[in-house]
Amino acid sequence: MDTKKCPCGEQMIHSTNQGGVREGRVKVWYEYAVQRCLACGHVDPDNDAQDAALEWAQLELTQKLAEVKRKKDIRDARWNWPADYYLAIRHRLNLTQLQMGCVIGGGQSQIVRYESGATTPALATTKLYYLLDKNPHLLGSVQDPE
Repeated sequence: MDTKKCPCGEQMIHSTNQGGVREGRVKVWYEYAVQRCLACGHVDPDNDAQDAALEWAQLELTQKLAEVKRKKDIRDARWNWPADYYLAIRHRLNLTQLQMGCVIGGGQSQIVRYESGATTPALATTKLYYLLDKNPHLLGSVQDPE
């Protein structure tokens, strides 16, 4: 890309601009060549360079999104328990469905849905079950006084 004159009459210089592409919280920055006038600020982009940089950034974004999804799938698989796990943990804690509903939140009907498999608990709920199963002494810290 040869330098050229700006519409204001001054000589333009080689420079770069930045752009970004994003999806959700994943963002990729890219740079591309431009000619810039230091006198008036006019910018003349190199469209071929800009298109190539944008194409690279979109490919990079696709790869990053795939990695984020892969990590989420691994996490979800770890915490995706069958319904009878929730029932077994409640029995080990020696709680009724009503008592467990008060501990977890959502009431007895929500516990019935977890234990029957009608509803999948939120990740935080599953982690609370896990913590209480591994540390039953914490039950008193989260249980409502009767």
